[in-house]
Amino acid sequence: MPRLGFNHEYTLGMYRVTCEITEAVPEVLFEGCSGGGGRFDAGILCYMPQIWTSDNTDPIERVYIQYGTSFGYPTSTMGSHVTASPNHYTARKPSMKTRGDIALSGNFGYELDITTLPQEDLDAIKLQVEECKKIRSLVQYGDFYRLADPFTGNEAAWQIVNGDKTESFFCATRIMFKSNVYFPLIKLDGLETGALYKDEYTGNVYSADELMHRGMFIDFPHGDFVTYTMHLKKLSENL
Repeated sequence: MPRLGFNHEYTLGMYRVTCEITEAVPEVLFEGCSGGGGRFDAGILCYMPQIWTSDNTDPIERVYIQYGTSFGYPTSTMGSHVTASPNHYTARKPSMKTRGDIALSGNFGYELDITTLPQEDLDAIKLQVEECKKIRSLVQYGDFYRLADPFTGNEAAWQIVNGDKTESFFCATRIMFKSNVYFPLIKLDGLETGALYKDEYTGNVYSADELMHRGMFIDFPHGDFVTYTMHLKKLSENL
């Protein structure tokens, strides 16, 4: 058999070793590592169904990283954690809400010292864990829609919709605050035409047609590095 090059042979060897390990202990969940977002490997997902997306855990950086990764990989594969503030890479100090909202759109987790956190953050963590449990299957198995591209604008937005269109998680992020500008208008996608949806966070009810065709102005909180989320559930009555 002709030699195919060191990198190719190394990869095949790694697959063989990984296969032997995972078959020997099938009850263990292994996580791959991207090495900074550059080595996501579709082949390794046969053995390790999730990959640590990047050591750069700044939530604003993660907007770009996770948005870009979504073009090739489902959200369930992307390790996405809430980490300490100030961030060890960028020294930014985004809120616990922003850190949590971005992480909820991937394989959610925490890596920080909770003994050093103020009670306000501990209360936020409790709510985030509860929300993660509510939308976990949606994030793992839902359809992912990219709605606003952070590489071309000051906002990013995406949406995850389950298969029968009864539930959706929407997340929008504003990178930097700018004065005297309109709220961004973002159109949602993937909902059931003619249906009504209730936002579990606010209690507001929207028509799918309004959200998808007219769109909605996103009333972000004041400041930089902020997020706006909706957890939509379809109501039984239709328009």
